[in-house]
Amino acid sequence: MRFLAIISSTLRETWEARHEPERSAALAEAFWRIMIVGAVLLTIGVAFYGGMRFLSILSSGGPSSPVSGSGARAALNRAELRATLDDFTLRKTQYESLKGNPPRIADPSK
Repeated sequence: MRFLAIISSTLRETWEARHEPERSAALAEAFWRIMIVGAVLLTIGVAFYGGMRFLSILSSGGPSSPVSGSGARAALNRAELRATLDDFTLRKTQYESLKGNPPRIADPSK
């Protein structure tokens, strides 16, 4: 207990004379050490939390995938697939034509 009383009185004296350069250096060092310890504790906490979440996912078997589920399999609609592929082909041709003939856009700074 004597140790805590010494630390408390030293900190009180340092805080009361914080306008002196020697005391402000001691306060800055204490602040720096507190920030380092806080950062280390935060890093350890985040790593621990992430590890626990990772292990809980591994132990539960992971999220169920809709592809590998035991439910009814959705039928592939060929007409919708063909329409989507045609849309992609149209976009590709429009892109190629714009790449070859870029539109003239006026410079707004002039």
